[in-house]
Amino acid sequence: MIVDFHMHLFPDAIAPKALAGLARTCGMVPRGAGTVADTLDILDRCGVDAGVIEHIATRPGQTESVNKFAQQIQSDRLICMGSVYPTDPGAAQWVGRIREMGLHGLKLHPDYQDYRADDRAAYPVYEQAQALGLPIVFHAGYDPLSPKLIHTTPAMLRRITSDFPRLQVVAAHMGGMECRLEALETLCGIPNLYFDTALCAEGFMAPALLQEMIARHGYERVLLGSDCPWHLPENEMRLIDSLPIPTSQKEAILGDNAARLLGLDA
Repeated sequence: MIVDFHMHLFPDAIAPKALAGLARTCGMVPRGAGTVADTLDILDRCGVDAGVIEHIATRPGQTESVNKFAQQIQSDRLICMGSVYPTDPGAAQWVGRIREMGLHGLKLHPDYQDYRADDRAAYPVYEQAQALGLPIVFHAGYDPLSPKLIHTTPAMLRRITSDFPRLQVVAAHMGGMECRLEALETLCGIPNLYFDTALCAEGFMAPALLQEMIARHGYERVLLGSDCPWHLPENEMRLIDSLPIPTSQKEAILGDNAARLLGLDA
């Protein structure tokens, strides 16, 4: 089973505008249309069995609509994360509803949600997710929306995993865009933390560093991710396949680890 753990899409009506705005912010050209149909087509073309769709509530009033859309599109191939606006006073109450809706965890993007990841105001959300067994995926490291302030540093993630030792934390982008050397020293070996490989291919991360992080952290806690539609799954799949590691480790990274984390093989 191959699972891309880091994908994004939008309702058809807003996808063109959303992608255009994000493209201006990040200076990247999307590789897809960011719709349900196009994402399913990408999964087919890249030979991926399922994608984890990471939705983000970028303001408090978006929480309900974002999670209802996630529930609406969820299927065996589109496995959806919910989201909350973490510093909103009602955010923690939404975590239980996200589980009741059948969503598989939370995606938080502290840059777009205007808070630092270790802000105590967000701790009730983390506490509820830990209690309910829902993993949280964090955008980690640099983001062009906030080029002078990194809202999720490796040190912050280390603090969160220590304060919530039963919370399964996924640090996107191998622990942090432009922070991977710090992630290597700060995050590798933490038992309740996973990395995903989103935006690591095509020169974004040296293969030798990726290999070292896998060796030091443990291949069992590394997940294939692409950040589609900004990269296609095949980019990161080729990168993983190019590494001089055993085939069994590649298979775990490409999908077995995601299936175990999300209970897809239960």
